[in-house]
Amino acid sequence: MTDVNANEASLLYRGLMNFWEICSGNFVRKNDLLKLLRNPLLQKKIRIHSEDVQELEKLIETSGVRYEESGRENDTFQISNGLKRIRLSSILSQEAAWTKYKISQIPLESEEYSLHLTLFWETVLKVKKDILSFFANETIRWTSEYLKVVQTSIEELFEFSEEYEQEAKLFHSWLQSLSEWEGIQLQNPEQGISLLKFLTEQVFNQIPYRKGAYLTGGVTISLLQPMRPIPFKHIYVLGLGEGKFPGSDDISQLNLRKHFREEWDISKREIQEFLLWETIHSAKESITFSYVGKNLQEDKTFEPCSHFLEIMEFLEVKDVVRLPLHSYSIKYEHTLRELKQGLVSYDFARVWVNGKRKDHPVLDRFQNPDELIKNHSDLSRSTIDVKELSQFLSDPLDTYLKRKLAMYLEEEYAEENEKEPFYLDAIEETHILKKVHALMIPDLVLEKPWVWDQEKIVQAVTPILEKEKFSAKFPASVFGKIQEADLVQYLVKLVNTFRNGNLFFKEGSIIRI
Repeated sequence: MTDVNANEASLLYRGLMNFWEICSGNFVRKNDLLKLLRNPLLQKKIRIHSEDVQELEKLIETSGVRYEESGRENDTFQISNGLKRIRLSSILSQEAAWTKYKISQIPLESEEYSLHLTLFWETVLKVKKDILSFFANETIRWTSEYLKVVQTSIEELFEFSEEYEQEAKLFHSWLQSLSEWEGIQLQNPEQGISLLKFLTEQVFNQIPYRKGAYLTGGVTISLLQPMRPIPFKHIYVLGLGEGKFPGSDDISQLNLRKHFREEWDISKREIQEFLLWETIHSAKESITFSYVGKNLQEDKTFEPCSHFLEIMEFLEVKDVVRLPLHSYSIKYEHTLRELKQGLVSYDFARVWVNGKRKDHPVLDRFQNPDELIKNHSDLSRSTIDVKELSQFLSDPLDTYLKRKLAMYLEEEYAEENEKEPFYLDAIEETHILKKVHALMIPDLVLEKPWVWDQEKIVQAVTPILEKEKFSAKFPASVFGKIQEADLVQYLVKLVNTFRNGNLFFKEGSIIRI
């Protein structure tokens, strides 16, 4: 069990902070929207399965959207226009979508994805409008009615099921803190959102947050507890040294029964002994007892308590395994003889890397080789997109580990440029050139004269780029004209190269590589 502050682990905190970013100003970034989509509280509300989230993210990336900004409603990079293309792709054929609406069809694996994204986007816009409704009145202030609107709006965005009961408690604590600011006057919507951000950070920073239920979820670190009815998979009992357990008798003057005990009175020592007995019986798979046996700095040796020795005798355990408390200490470098005696450091990775791997049977102490047999299951074939391949080429180890550990990109690439693309990346440029080459190269083997020049190149490129622009995959305005001129200039040089070798191509046929 890990006790942290709510702002470090709460799903509600992350969802609220992401949503405040969306409400800040008239500009909505795509990455803020994707972060909100990954939140399990929102997925519960709009009935999105967690396994579909990655496909929805890929669909958003494929649509070419970058942002949502008021005043640029006709921009192809707008999120609303991208979702419009996705919706029409689910009901129109490829030919009808392009001829009637100038929309390049987006491939959909399921029509439900279009419905999920539409519902998600409309919910975000509605809640954003409600949150900013306080600015519609003449007097800009947080009234009790507005705070109720905030509560209702957040409940429309997130769902607090029994699985996330602790998040519901955090939500009510957050609402109580907001109520203390009722009546505050504000100058503009930006000031109101900034105040919501500030209050959210302050409130969640002061609330302790616990992962897992006490004694029944995660890892519990505590004193000995009466837990015999609760089965635990693995139990570790620490501090069984001589004089440390079960403690000493209470000789305080405040203990009025230290001299005159009744039959039903139980001392602290007896309570600890009884709890140790309960702990032993609550272990389901394994139990480990430990004590501090050596102080290397002062060269002192300590003995275990009598209870520890009795347990060893009953279980017929002759030797104890010495484990260092600090794996980085130079005093814990093991020789081959020590390893064979069982004096094994718990930092197996360091020993395995630095030592001679074939000289000692350390592996059996950490894992059962029979359990290493891979269980083959009928899983869907995994796919690798071009983006993942590019990331692998830039950092192979980082990309490989993230894929193996299912750590997909969430925060690492948050600084990605979300404005309209000013430059055409190499992948998109290759995609366009491939289409032009398919029109150009077959003419090389014809008996007719080579007629490709700059004018014909422009005629061939124009419809291709038009489709790319309407699909939000090509820069717009003056940046698009610059990229278009660069493409034409490159193709003119390529045509001249082909013209010089035209006779060579006529003697044979096209070879595809």
